[in-house]
Amino acid sequence: MKLKKIAQIFLSIFILFFLTTSSQGKTTAKLEDCKLKVEVNIAITGPGASNAYASRIKQAAENEWNNAKVKCGEECKCELELTVNVIQVDDCSKPEANDHHCVTVKNVPVGGYHRPTVTGTASNWTPEDSTRNQNANIPSGTGDWGSRDSNKTIAHEVGHMMGLDDEYTDGYYYRYKKSDGTYTNWQFISKDDYNNADKKKKIEDNKPAGATVDWYHYQQNGRRTFIASKPKAGKEKSLMASVKADAKPEDSHAEDISNDTGIECPDECCCGDGKVQGDKGESCDYKVNPTGCKAQEEVCTRNCKCAVATPICGDGYITPPEECDPKAKPKTGCEAGEECTQGCKCKKMPENTATEKPVEDTTATEAATVPDDQETSPGDGGDDPTLTPEPEPTTYIPTDTPTPTPTETPSPTESQGPILEVVPTFLDFGLTDDVKQVTISNIGDGPLVWNLIPECPEGIFAEPPTGVVDPDPNILEVYIFRDMLPPGNTSCYLYIMSDGGEEAVSVNVEVEEPTPEPTPTPTP
Repeated sequence: MKLKKIAQIFLSIFILFFLTTSSQGKTTAKLEDCKLKVEVNIAITGPGASNAYASRIKQAAENEWNNAKVKCGEECKCELELTVNVIQVDDCSKPEANDHHCVTVKNVPVGGYHRPTVTGTASNWTPEDSTRNQNANIPSGTGDWGSRDSNKTIAHEVGHMMGLDDEYTDGYYYRYKKSDGTYTNWQFISKDDYNNADKKKKIEDNKPAGATVDWYHYQQNGRRTFIASKPKAGKEKSLMASVKADAKPEDSHAEDISNDTGIECPDECCCGDGKVQGDKGESCDYKVNPTGCKAQEEVCTRNCKCAVATPICGDGYITPPEECDPKAKPKTGCEAGEECTQGCKCKKMPENTATEKPVEDTTATEAATVPDDQETSPGDGGDDPTLTPEPEPTTYIPTDTPTPTPTETPSPTESQGPILEVVPTFLDFGLTDDVKQVTISNIGDGPLVWNLIPECPEGIFAEPPTGVVDPDPNILEVYIFRDMLPPGNTSCYLYIMSDGGEEAVSVNVEVEEPTPEPTPTPTP
């Protein structure tokens, strides 16, 4: 009996020891809502660690990778969504550092050089279950970072913690310094070539008479270290190959994570990729024009199925006997010089009002300001304007439902649920305005959860990215950074998706053309 009890105690101690010593800091990945959600846990320690540095890691990595909108494949849209959790600890052996990568942060003086590293993470994904299609993780890794590492460098190192490899060749640059003091162009050789005595001797032998070899180097700890790198072919602007200002994540990075984890985008995530793919159960696609639906009365739903739409003026569809619809995009259905009335009939605009913009229209499902000039293409959002996604209502009203009076807003009923209302749906910043607000309201029942899907270029920024209206309205702030936009007119859409409907906010910005410098007139 005593022996059995001793064995139980020993087993308990062993289990406790195993749990406390084998708990691994990890990066986890899973597929949820057609997004490849990656979570990275980091514990920082060392003389350069601080709460401010922890915040900078989180912001630098998330801003870089989440703005990239990378995909899991060429067809299926499973965007990469990164969440970084950072804590500061005295020692990574402490229990609170379990399930975190341990990064030692060194203090780097002004002008000092430090080369950051991450070990034990790249190409190290393992499954958490036998299916290898639900969850995966990367066990604990370590890092050696510097207090003066740039945001791009931090985002690059976090990329390693997502299992990504370097996409550059480590090596050395050299040039010949001639006897007259001039130099030849820099030449690159790989690290292996530099360490090859024959190849290094050949470089020495090929120098011009009287010249010396000048190696490109960094200064580290008072010693000359000859370390440089060159992006691999086709990866010149990849964040995993460079940390220059124009380096960014690429689609291939999310594809690599998808391949390494075994997490694949299911067929239903391909809906909305601008292609009608019958082999994936689609009868249409709402991002392509025409959508693929045969009958004129049909619309393409958000699950890429054709459905009959009841002719309701203001629902965004031109359904016979309607001649137009004020919320149809990119065109209302009327010719130039005509306006779409609240009865969905085209009417010639008076000459003195031809440039007026807002037309107020409220329907049984939403009430919003609709600009007449939404005929314009959405502009440079990264896709062909003809393939720009158009927000489709997810609820179709039966054919026997009467068309409401256009000026009436429906009163919420107990069975109605949340209903999205966005005002305004057109923001014209002109040449000078830099910030405007959009009010997101719920004219139905219960809380309304919404998410922002921006289809705008850099230079047009909106926040917050998500929110809950319960019951007070949310304010979406839209900022313009003209120095990041090209001269001329830029138009795009901000899509607001919710469990109570969808809406698109059209954004228009103008940037002045640079004034050419006057050509001096020659003096006779």
